[in-house]
Amino acid sequence: MRLEPIIAIILGSLIGMGVAFGIWQANKTTSPPDQKPQTETSSDASTVTALQTASDGGITITSPLQHQVLTEDHVLVTGTAAAQTTIAIVSEESSNIIMTKSDGAFESDIAVSGGNNKILVKQFGDSSSEIVLDVVYSSQVEGESLTFISGTITDISQESIQTRTDDGNIVQLSTDENTSTINILDDPKEIEREELAIGDYIIAIGTIEEDESLNTARILVSAPAEKTTAVAVQGTVTKLNSLEFSLIEEDGTPHALDAHGNIVVTTSAESELKQAKFSDIDVDDVILVVGQIVDDELSTNRIHIVRDAQ
Repeated sequence: MRLEPIIAIILGSLIGMGVAFGIWQANKTTSPPDQKPQTETSSDASTVTALQTASDGGITITSPLQHQVLTEDHVLVTGTAAAQTTIAIVSEESSNIIMTKSDGAFESDIAVSGGNNKILVKQFGDSSSEIVLDVVYSSQVEGESLTFISGTITDISQESIQTRTDDGNIVQLSTDENTSTINILDDPKEIEREELAIGDYIIAIGTIEEDESLNTARILVSAPAEKTTAVAVQGTVTKLNSLEFSLIEEDGTPHALDAHGNIVVTTSAESELKQAKFSDIDVDDVILVVGQIVDDELSTNRIHIVRDAQ
């Protein structure tokens, strides 16, 4: 038997194995190492914004403060605006239309619900301005100057929780054995801290420390805050009959209205509000309506007649 073919086969196999090993080694060298998912570090963490008076130049809210925690299911909204102008105040739970006093001061008691609340305060008149207050109601917290942070958990350690807030900031929350945790998604119930998980949406309630972090007294596991459906609009009545009730704002925005329940209707007389009747409203009247947007309709039970049709 000739040895040349056998030697050729052996050499070919060795060469093939060498090439394969070289390719594998090159791939191993150039491939990036396995990477584990990393949570966002707290080195870029933002500080907590202190409680502050809300103002946009035309209207100032002195109470409640922006990001304040309320311990009762209603709050007295106070502030200042232009003298003897109309103010609409709307939450998800209640609404009111009032007039400012001769010095521009105003106040109104507004209902709130558990968890996140947004309160719309809007001024109408020669100049229009508005503020949306973000507040939280929790009946089981005590203390003054309580504020809150709401957002999604991005990291959990033994003594702190890191969250990404609704506006995208990373905030570090200090916790200890006295920090209570309540799940308010369904029936409110206390849970163990260990039951919290990355991705949970929470409302953290506490006080601001000297380093501007939040010393957390209570954590509420909640649904993400939704955009408020509370609105206050002023416009001209375009239709008013047993089937349709609608208005159009000055900028051309139309609204279908659903007036229901015990409808409160007011009008102005000598810089004060007085009671009126729904039957006093006519087509071409300018009216101010407050309520909630429900299924593309403005659901309201409070209307103010700004100006009668000429």
